Amino acid sequence: MPSLSLQEAATATAVCAAVALLGSAFFLAFFFSQNITRGSCSPSFWLDKLCVNQAEPSLKEIAIASFPVFLSQSSQMLVLWDEEYFGRLWCNLELAAFASSGHAPQKMQFVPAWLAPWLLASICTDMISVSLLRVVWNTWTAETIATVVAACTLWLSNHGLASSQISVLLSWTLMVGVGSVSYYVTALPTVVSTLMKVQRHGGMLEQMAQFDIREASCKVEADRTIVEEKIGELFEAGFALTPKGGGPPVPLESPYCTPLLQDMESRLAGRDPLESFNAYVRGPLRDIVLDKVGSERHVPYHLALASTLPMILYALVDLLSCSGMSCQDAAESMKSRSLLHFALTLSAFWLVNILLIFPVVPPILFGLLGFVCSITSSTGLRLLLGTQCIFLLFTYAFLSSGLVFGLLVLTASGEVQWLAPLLLVVALLGTQLHVTFWRSRQHQR
Repeated sequence: MPSLSLQEAATATAVCAAVALLGSAFFLAFFFSQNITRGSCSPSFWLDKLCVNQAEPSLKEIAIASFPVFLSQSSQMLVLWDEEYFGRLWCNLELAAFASSGHAPQKMQFVPAWLAPWLLASICTDMISVSLLRVVWNTWTAETIATVVAACTLWLSNHGLASSQISVLLSWTLMVGVGSVSYYVTALPTVVSTLMKVQRHGGMLEQMAQFDIREASCKVEADRTIVEEKIGELFEAGFALTPKGGGPPVPLESPYCTPLLQDMESRLAGRDPLESFNAYVRGPLRDIVLDKVGSERHVPYHLALASTLPMILYALVDLLSCSGMSCQDAAESMKSRSLLHFALTLSAFWLVNILLIFPVVPPILFGLLGFVCSITSSTGLRLLLGTQCIFLLFTYAFLSSGLVFGLLVLTASGEVQWLAPLLLVVALLGTQLHVTFWRSRQHQR
């Protein structure tokens, strides 16, 4: 049965401690950066609740009328978007005022309420899995891998396909591939956090698609008439739309007014002003949200990259520690011709992992769990199927990583005939990344 030696246990502990230390620096900055910098690096915000008199009706009405003036001085609008945001009348007034003040919809920054919980949960579960990586790799000894490779080589030799290079490739592919076991441990919490993200995000987008300003709530019902009238004034037929790149509003007949803007303007013209605002939220504004945040089955590349932060930190530790060995021994184990070749090979391996392989895991998982949610409403079945998806997805990711590593080792050791397969695999991984993020993003729009 595989076991850890004292030295291997010490190495694994040191790697875990190093990753945890670097991860702690991230959490410290995430939660306390404003306290540490004393707000010196923070932007200035205008908060309506602090600037609008809530007690005196006449002063409140003057402040409401001045909303476009205040908001026109803002460079962008930060929307903390949750399930209740579009259901609050005052929030919709701010949206209407900002949209009518000459700002393009792209100037609205939406931060969904699910983002921080999902991102932190992903980083925490990834931190646990990454901390177990060295334990898993040290537990599955070279002898264990060699037994499996020998069986595979025997089968290949019976078909005339065996060679020493293929044995090396299989060895490294399996050696790296068993690292997926560390992610099986956190499969259930990963599924739970991802399901919550998919369901909340989907519900919030559906709310925008069915938006009706008249159903928005107002704490003081007497304010409803004033607020709705102001929104109506802002979204009358003369409402000016701005081009995608920003800048001042343009007239409908301007050559700079795109067909999309002309179509939107013509659809708003002649409508009830509140219906025009409804159309704006359901159409252009929702499209901007999809463009910046993505659908419930999508996540922008930079967020997917951020969710793999522990793996990035582990890569840094692995590079600096020569994979927990003396650099000379590590280079010899990879049959590198020099320490420089070893360092370049290991660096290339981690770059491919960080940039091409592991960032595709979150959006693919969103898609799989979105499909699971569409075929069953049973929570237990969703968790079971979601866990199986995690097993398959991370097994695929680590086997892909192992294949890249094996090809890199062969190429770096002087087997130049393996360079073409290496470039082909990297090209396929790049295509997978493009399809996962950019093609799917265009499709959802």
